[in-house]
Amino acid sequence: VQKRFPDVDVMGKWSYSLKAIYAGEYKYILKSDGSGELYNVARDPEEKENVVGEHPRLATVLEEQLHAWTRKVEQERRSREGIRARVKGLKDSGRI
Repeated sequence: VQKRFPDVDVMGKWSYSLKAIYAGEYKYILKSDGSGELYNVARDPEEKENVVGEHPRLATVLEEQLHAWTRKVEQERRSREGIRARVKGLKDSGRI
C-alpha cells in the first residue's frame, strides 16, 4: 500500500477512502478525491501500471457503475433506518 499510495499513512488514518470494482480482467479504483485508476489485473497483478489513459471509456463506465452501486447501498441503508425509526415510534406510542 505504501508504495502505491505514498501519501497514505498506513499506521494511522487514511487520508482518503478507496472504492473498487472489477470487470473481467480490469479493476477500477476510485479515490474519495475523485481520481481513478484502472489496472489489468490479469497482466499486472501487482497493479503497477495504471492504464486509465489507454482505456478512458472503460474507466468512465466502471466509475458510473461504482457510483450507481454506492447510491443503491446508501438508499437501502436509509430505508432500513427509516423502518427502524417508524417501528420505534410505533412502540414508543404504544401502538405495537
